[in-house]
Amino acid sequence: MFAARLSSLVLSAVVLIAGGSGPVAFAQVPAPDAAKKALPTCKGASRASWNNCAGTYTASDGAVYVGEFRGGKYNGKGSATWPNGDRYVGEFLNDQFHGQGVYTAEKSFVYVGEFREGKFNGIGTYTSSSGMKYVGEWRDDEKDGQGTYTWPSGRVYIGQFRQDERDGQGSETMPDGTKYVGEFRESKRWGAGTLYDGSGKPIQSGMWREDRFDPSSATSTPPMLATAPAPVSPPPVATTPSASPVAPAASEPVAVAATSAPSTVNVTSEPTVA
Repeated sequence: MFAARLSSLVLSAVVLIAGGSGPVAFAQVPAPDAAKKALPTCKGASRASWNNCAGTYTASDGAVYVGEFRGGKYNGKGSATWPNGDRYVGEFLNDQFHGQGVYTAEKSFVYVGEFREGKFNGIGTYTSSSGMKYVGEWRDDEKDGQGTYTWPSGRVYIGQFRQDERDGQGSETMPDGTKYVGEFRESKRWGAGTLYDGSGKPIQSGMWREDRFDPSSATSTPPMLATAPAPVSPPPVATTPSASPVAPAASEPVAVAATSAPSTVNVTSEPTVA
């Protein structure tokens, strides 16, 4: 999802190690551990030589990284921003988002949580500009595992997801108070389940297929189904304190010949609502 964006920072470059332009104002690099000494400012014209230092790197497309470098790569805590307003603040490993972080897509969504190899992986919270919210487990940018999905209308699903779909055991509560508890497949009521009214009284209980109840399967006593999983709470993500961006070295900017860079991916669209 974000690999092309990171590549644009890695493969094309105008490196700023000093100068009047300075780092972009948005950068608020998470504070390092208290016991850890501040890293020295990166020096030299080639990013490949930057090791165990902190610096500012600007790609030819305007993307800016401010943070820690090891082995010539983004390693540690840092910030990245793009000309369209998108930004990431958090941890990096070998030039990829990796660890805890916050990704903000301008006018589209905010994701707070865990990343692995440049993708949403682990537990995180995704909130769209339209008011949709998902809190739970992710795998390779898809909702996968246990989670809670809330629509702007107030409709709420709590349960299992698979490859971005509601799939497995779960419960779905509608704005009018009616509630379905049972099995889902492909984001539809599919399998054994019970529909309750707002007071908790069973309305329909039996087998469902593609959101439709099969009257021939009706049971007088609701089947004993697994209780829908409780909402998943993401681990706390360290807030980014008011910290000054990494200070540039006291020398003139050095331009490095840019290699051809892949086109920047604009992450502005929301994923398909499950």
